[in-house]
Amino acid sequence: MKDKYLLGFVVSICLLSCDIAGTVEPLFKQYFIKYYGEDGDQRAVDLVHTPENTLIILGNTVRSSSSQRMYLVIADLQGNVQAEKRLGVNQELARDIEPILAGPDAGNYIVLSNVKKNAADSTAIRLTVISSQGDSLKSFYYNALASQEGISVTPLSDGSYFISGKTTDTDASLNAELPIGLVDKEDQLVLYINPDYSVNYNKRIGGSAEGACIKILQGPTSSYFAGYSDKLIGSETGISNYEHNFEFKVFTSDPASGSLNFNAGTSGLPETLSAICQSNTGTFLAVGTQTVSATQSRVYAALINASFSSAVESILPISTDNYEAVHVAPSGGSRFLVTANRINAAGRSDIWVGRVTTEFVTDFQVVFGEQNTDDRASKVMELPNGDVVVLGTMNLSNQDKIALIKLKTNGRFE
Repeated sequence: MKDKYLLGFVVSICLLSCDIAGTVEPLFKQYFIKYYGEDGDQRAVDLVHTPENTLIILGNTVRSSSSQRMYLVIADLQGNVQAEKRLGVNQELARDIEPILAGPDAGNYIVLSNVKKNAADSTAIRLTVISSQGDSLKSFYYNALASQEGISVTPLSDGSYFISGKTTDTDASLNAELPIGLVDKEDQLVLYINPDYSVNYNKRIGGSAEGACIKILQGPTSSYFAGYSDKLIGSETGISNYEHNFEFKVFTSDPASGSLNFNAGTSGLPETLSAICQSNTGTFLAVGTQTVSATQSRVYAALINASFSSAVESILPISTDNYEAVHVAPSGGSRFLVTANRINAAGRSDIWVGRVTTEFVTDFQVVFGEQNTDDRASKVMELPNGDVVVLGTMNLSNQDKIALIKLKTNGRFE
């Protein structure tokens, strides 16, 4: 029987006030589902676990299409709210939060956000330094192109940062080989930011009609690029073969000239990368969504060796339902935690969470959601004691609220 904990439960707790943060009692004292938000919609983005044993929960609050701001909650490991903040300006949406490893702001946290500009569908990128209490300390605005979208930020051991993303401000000189009839929509984008937050470089990477850099990871001597694009692979030719595949490469200083180590994907089917992480034993797992048809999608995974030079690929064998991959995190040795959105026949989504071995075996899986609402995953992580924390967005009484789910290491509440 599937572990669908919220069926029936959601209905009994959906009487919302203007501010629901901390008002929902946990199912159990140590393992629970808690909700955070205020009037309007609050949508989960990311979270980090701090040395103070708190969780910084990052989201966005949306009251209308013209009223959107970053929303931050500091909670203890029992889900109790210690602080609640709103960050940034109107029309600014958070994308990522990471601990700062080195440099003048070491010990604080860096928040990546996208700020809407006056032009339609045009955004700039902002980095904001916050304290472990959620206070905004300073911010930096990056607007070199007509439009740029940040997807993730990577703090480095020397105090500098990589920003991964994409831009619709394409460079024709980078895409001259595209065949006639293929519209050039976006280029991959990588920004390298100095420790003083000045721009070292801003790189557009072309060669495809669509694509994005999802994450830059720091290796021992080089950097690792993980993204997706519809570039031709190997001996492929013809406009019909421009389909999305995972793309991985190693570079030392310039991601545009780094060696393309390998791609991952199935010929004839598009795969869009969602997330990548490194296990405690050095291997990497990249997860994304493979689209089989207009009505079928599934989680596609690539297990990458510790030298970031080759991969073993598989579809996660979780069920015949439709899935959209969301996030992956390390778990106990060489295993990984994966979260995805499970789409039902009515087009509604639930939050799926599972632990996956290096043989692509799922040793637990659970689903959270309610049949007639859209509930969406954002992040999964394993705490130092082995507990599993899941962040997502759940719809309560026609409003989206941030949901924090804390489970035992076996994926259960008890």
